[in-house]
Amino acid sequence: MKGYVPTPLENDFAKGVADLERILSQCGPEVLKDRPQLMALGITVLCRANAAAHAYRSRMWKYSTEYGSEVSVVAESSRRLLQLIRTVIESMLPEEKQLVYSFLPDETKECSFISYYWTDWNKHSEEMLVVRSLLGME
Repeated sequence: MKGYVPTPLENDFAKGVADLERILSQCGPEVLKDRPQLMALGITVLCRANAAAHAYRSRMWKYSTEYGSEVSVVAESSRRLLQLIRTVIESMLPEEKQLVYSFLPDETKECSFISYYWTDWNKHSEEMLVVRSLLGME
């Protein structure tokens, strides 16, 4: 990044996602499949972090032509976390997905978030996701 200095909280979030990636690479997706509470926590974190990533994107939009497109640490880590969660969800049976859904707080069940990422020069992809549909509950 050119001028953005991540906050300690943003760095901690990125480190947590990196640690989860490391654990999943060593132990496999069963770590989350066999622990529905942990999967539900990951989805809740993803929903709550999305607001910070979106706020950063909104603030930086006006600077994108001068400085290039910078992506916040939270947005980048959120996208990686979503990819991890999706990979595990794809391998789950419907009853396992239902169990994860039952552990989600009510506000998370109704949460929608924007999944996007940027190249060095332009927005590359954007998708609106709802937690219910992510788990196939619709």
